[in-house]
Amino acid sequence: MKYLARISLMLINLKLTISKMNNRKEKNMLRHLTKISIIYVCFALTACSSTTENTVNFNYFITASADINPDIAGRPSSVIVRIYQLSNKINFENSSYDALFESNHNALGTEYITLDEYLIDPNSKKEVELKISENAKYIGVVVGYRSTDMVTWRTVKAVPEGSLWSSSGIEIKIDKLSVRVVEI
Repeated sequence: MKYLARISLMLINLKLTISKMNNRKEKNMLRHLTKISIIYVCFALTACSSTTENTVNFNYFITASADINPDIAGRPSSVIVRIYQLSNKINFENSSYDALFESNHNALGTEYITLDEYLIDPNSKKEVELKISENAKYIGVVVGYRSTDMVTWRTVKAVPEGSLWSSSGIEIKIDKLSVRVVEI
């Protein structure tokens, strides 16, 4: 995008230069050059534009039990749920909780494709549509529990070929001290 702005400024300056010129032959030559430049820029932008990635729409559910994320008094509270699309699971499985929540791009490197984040309340069920990238081989789920000691805060599930589950979908189940992904 910054190149487009620079090119636009150059074309504006060229147009101003043409308007100040007295020699008709030079004006025509610069106008012709401007038209060629514009055509070249259009072709260059088309060639450099990113291709749209194929995705598959997929509906899934996030279900939370009534006792999720208890405080010291045992009262449940909401959690942040992060759903990652990954090309590989190695960095995801080896990253710390803090690394994934604070700097997921650095922690996951080239495995990272995209991230969706939701706030989930206790005793709730949310249906979500996910656009699964054709490059996604795994879905990683991280739950923001109050404490990560003695809880299963992360899980990963392989995406079947073609990004379609054989069952009617998946459900991300968040319990008091764990998260899991099940086919439904």
